[in-house]
Amino acid sequence: MMSRSFKCKIYDEQTETVLVVLEQQRILLFGLKDIVEDVSKEFEKIKEKHETKDIKLNLKSHQIKYLLNICRTELKQIEDKHDGVIINDHKLSNGEFCTPNYLRETIESKIGELAKVNNPITYNISKRGFSTLAEKNKKKLIEIGQHSKCYVEIQVQTTNITYTIPKANKSISNTTEVTPMPVSSSVTIKGGTVNICIGDLGAHQVDEIVVSSSSNILRQNIIQQAGDTVLKEYKKKSQTNSNLIETNAGQLPCKKILFLPCVLDNKNEGALRQSIRRFVSKAIQHVLAAKYTSIAFPAIGCGLIGCKFDLVANEMIEEAKNQLLQIKSNFRVSFILLPTQTNVYEQFYKKLAALSENAQNEFTYPSANIQVLPEFEVKNNRVKLFGPNAKVSESEKEFWRLNSQIKDQLRWETVARHILWAYQINEDTWEEYSLRNNAEIEDSYLAKSSSVHFTNEKSNEKCEIKFQNMLEICSNNQRQRHVTRTDFEKPPNWALHFGNTWRFPLHPQLPDYNLVLNKFKETMDSSKYAQVILIERLQIKRWYTGYQAHKKDFQERLKIDTEKFLFHGCPEASADLIIQSNHFNRSFVGKHGALYGSGVYFSSNACYSHSFATPNTKGERCMFLARVLVGKAITGTQSMVTAPDGYDSTTGDHHIWVTYHDDQAYAEYLITYK
Repeated sequence: MMSRSFKCKIYDEQTETVLVVLEQQRILLFGLKDIVEDVSKEFEKIKEKHETKDIKLNLKSHQIKYLLNICRTELKQIEDKHDGVIINDHKLSNGEFCTPNYLRETIESKIGELAKVNNPITYNISKRGFSTLAEKNKKKLIEIGQHSKCYVEIQVQTTNITYTIPKANKSISNTTEVTPMPVSSSVTIKGGTVNICIGDLGAHQVDEIVVSSSSNILRQNIIQQAGDTVLKEYKKKSQTNSNLIETNAGQLPCKKILFLPCVLDNKNEGALRQSIRRFVSKAIQHVLAAKYTSIAFPAIGCGLIGCKFDLVANEMIEEAKNQLLQIKSNFRVSFILLPTQTNVYEQFYKKLAALSENAQNEFTYPSANIQVLPEFEVKNNRVKLFGPNAKVSESEKEFWRLNSQIKDQLRWETVARHILWAYQINEDTWEEYSLRNNAEIEDSYLAKSSSVHFTNEKSNEKCEIKFQNMLEICSNNQRQRHVTRTDFEKPPNWALHFGNTWRFPLHPQLPDYNLVLNKFKETMDSSKYAQVILIERLQIKRWYTGYQAHKKDFQERLKIDTEKFLFHGCPEASADLIIQSNHFNRSFVGKHGALYGSGVYFSSNACYSHSFATPNTKGERCMFLARVLVGKAITGTQSMVTAPDGYDSTTGDHHIWVTYHDDQAYAEYLITYK
């Protein structure tokens, strides 16, 4: 049944009428037979003219791709202008378009005009690494082409070989681990090492330390530490030479001191960068010419001049890297930052971290030189090699060499988690061996060898350890030093973890938490704080081991236990630095006075320590509860820079103790409150 109909009259030349009825999909004609047949033929012509068909385009594949990627806007305009025309991606991908018959030539012509492009130009680029660069930036390259009405197609031909990257296993814990930046960090570059650490430039044991002679403060400080002989030598040489002055070390542990001018223009960044790089390169080249193998720099321009810390870190480390890449022999470059330069250290650490993918860097350089590009997929534990077959095989050999080196490094770290070897500097000071030396010594010890020969990486001396009498003998000067082996035993309340440092947040139900909280409340004025936010147990293996060795020595010498639990308040930044450096910092002495001596101050009164715990921006304060070996104590005075002979610490006001040795105290807990 028809729901709707439309009627009209058509008049022919003889004014004879045909009735036309439109009913949905049909047209009904009523009238004289001859007239109806004529009208029907006219309708067929109209139907044929407007009937749409798929038309095959006579275009090449690159023209089709050009239309699809470059001419979308123009094709859409053609569609919108002409009813019944369809030029979508699906049809165009098959080389077709849909159009009414009467528009075929018009549309075909317009599409043909759009597709008039030059023959494709092919570029073969064989530069190493370009294929990966092109693949990673494919979208960007195509967009650049589109802006110039140019279609870009990238084809990559590579040899693809996949290897597994050796990785250290990680311990997974339900607790949250807070990992601070280490107090020292290093990266291996070719045959050398770049190292950053917190400390005193004058106390660093290297072949040569570098001092900016343009910095009056640094120059005077180093000369004062070195002594009068160096002062006289410097004055004499500076009369005839102002560019480069090299002196003996005097009382410093290094072999030589190099004074170099470094005038920095902080208003001209380009000149500033060049000055910093020239300073580093000139110093390294001078030391190399003298056949030395280690050098130490300060962070220049980060004091009164006010240079950007990230700029200084970038230029100094980049130039050190460039120099090491040109050196075939083993060479060590150190950057020594003051304990107060936490912001500077952070920038140096970030820059070094960017270079510190040791396996990637050491593998990338030789691979790139033979036109092989490694692509690292750390998440999937894989590395892909891109390049010619023969070159990939050559790079494969380098991979397995590096594989072996990484496994050695992991083994050294594993040994150091449990066994530490150290040599005696003086009566109260022991220095740990490097990770490699530590493993070498332990291997020989476990093999029950009578001795072991090695090169001490910290002093660059050839040494021998005789295990029977536990003595280290230096072959250069026959100097003898006592050595010790410490087998670490985990305290019963420590959580199981791997690594040297861990800040373990205590749950309020743990016995440790209540012990620390109650001790804090005993001597803390409740009006000075609103809440205890967090109590952390510090599990610092190396610091704890050194402290335990010191405690054993105290007990054997004094025959009594002199350990006390004492408080130490400080700003948040200082607390982080103390944890990172594994000792309480005596360099802060004088900031709050040194009434009882120039050492580290502790108190049994939390309220007293509170006065030194300055709040952070959130109003939070930090206070350590530390184990302290007070030993034999005497009342201190301002003039004391160490405990008098026969005494281990100084004291005052019945609740204050001052220590003078790093291993005399261990920061066991950190309390955060506000």
